[in-house]
Amino acid sequence: MVGIERKLGPKGQVVIPEELRRQKNIGPGSMVVFDIENDKIVIEPKKGDVISWLEQEVKKHGKKLGKIDWDKVYEEQFEAKWGAKRAISRR
Repeated sequence: MVGIERKLGPKGQVVIPEELRRQKNIGPGSMVVFDIENDKIVIEPKKGDVISWLEQEVKKHGKKLGKIDWDKVYEEQFEAKWGAKRAISRR
């Protein structure tokens, strides 16, 4: 892939090109992680991001997705963020 150029806005903001967002399943509300590796700025989708997960599942299964176990998704996200299972049930 040839490098894609973007101009930084006045607040240091830049738009991630649509092609790259599609390839990495990054959409509105997705969390990304910024890092520096070998003098390069690296942007990656945050692991365990429920929005990215849901977009990937819909893309893979479409209308065949069926019932989503939201409690399981919530538990996985809680554990990914806090490194522990929640002590009190949401119900």
